[in-house]
Amino acid sequence: MVLPENRAAALQTYYDEMSAARKRIVGPLVIFTLFAFFLQQFLTNFTSVMDGLVFAGLTWAYLYGFALFFLVVALTMYYTRAISKVEAAHRPDFLDANAVEQYQEWREWESQQAELEREEAVRDELYEKELADEIRRAHGKETGK
Repeated sequence: MVLPENRAAALQTYYDEMSAARKRIVGPLVIFTLFAFFLQQFLTNFTSVMDGLVFAGLTWAYLYGFALFFLVVALTMYYTRAISKVEAAHRPDFLDANAVEQYQEWREWESQQAELEREEAVRDELYEKELADEIRRAHGKETGK
């Protein structure tokens, strides 16, 4: 168990490790994505490589552009898996315990709010009944009943 005074240092270390790991993972992915994108621009605008037909109505440029979508999806999946592994390796144990405590506190607060809303609904209903009775009495006095 980490003492409260050491939690800040542990969180700072965790943040620094995650930041460094993110930079190590994101850097090459960004470079690869930019290279793939600008390669398409270069091949399309300055060469005739992308002008050929793959089959009726579909050029290599369209196929390459469509493939870029799947490239981004694949790189996103890779990033998600890689950062999850890094996070699992560096995550302090007290964060999970803290999350459980906060969740339990939130559930208690939520049930208290639900109880307050029920009480308010009962008060509103009683108020509406009293108001309706008062209107009936006032109407009865006006009509002489």
